[in-house]
Amino acid sequence: MSELFLPKDYTSEDVPVNENNPDIIYLDLYKPRTVYYNMTATFNGRQLDKDVPLKVQLGYGHKPLNLNNIKDIRFNAAKPDGTGVQTIGEYKIFNPIAGLVYVTIPAATFSATGMLYFNLQVITNEEQLLSSNTCYFEVEASFARAVFNAGNYDTEIEAAKKQALANLNKFNSDVNSRLESANALAQGIENSNHVLAQAVDDNANTVRAGLAPTNGGANVFTGPNTFQQAVSLNGGMTVSGKTTINGIDIDDLVKRVELLEKANK
Repeated sequence: MSELFLPKDYTSEDVPVNENNPDIIYLDLYKPRTVYYNMTATFNGRQLDKDVPLKVQLGYGHKPLNLNNIKDIRFNAAKPDGTGVQTIGEYKIFNPIAGLVYVTIPAATFSATGMLYFNLQVITNEEQLLSSNTCYFEVEASFARAVFNAGNYDTEIEAAKKQALANLNKFNSDVNSRLESANALAQGIENSNHVLAQAVDDNANTVRAGLAPTNGGANVFTGPNTFQQAVSLNGGMTVSGKTTINGIDIDDLVKRVELLEKANK
């Protein structure tokens, strides 16, 4: 608990409570003694609390105060940070003859942690101003205000989650890489098939056009052909057009051979 500051010659006591209900504090506005009331056993606050109802029985001279003759009940507080709070008209009477009332403690009261001091003021219809003894309670820190350093907050669960995410990312990367390789291979096979099919079609067209020989059968060449190796014509060769050997017409070549044979005889 924060340090308590009492005026000279003042003492601290637990706040009196209603004899029938210990949740209701009893404040005598006659202030018969120089005392500060400790609320710890009955009421405490926490940061971020808001509009908290304080159940109070007001009395005067050890008798219940008749609340049918009042104009206002005010909550006045000195906060731990040195600022103050005051409410006007923030109360609800639920038994005026017995002096029973709910006084609302606003959110601003709980903004700072530490010891908070307050009293209640009653303004009567005759403009009398009556105040209670000072009460005090501790405003505790709220867990909602706790700040965790994300850089240092790394539990085993968080670490495991991070590792699992890293493994999943690596798996996805490996799968994507393999899919890309498979797609590239499939595309290469498809391209090769197109080339092979085109080559087969071209060869078939060449054979059909008489531009290439066929194996094991008669071949009719209707266009020029070039043979890179020796060709054996075991069944003979029938030529129905101009034929050249190394650029020399075969008819001229035959005539030259005949002339040479005659000259050698």
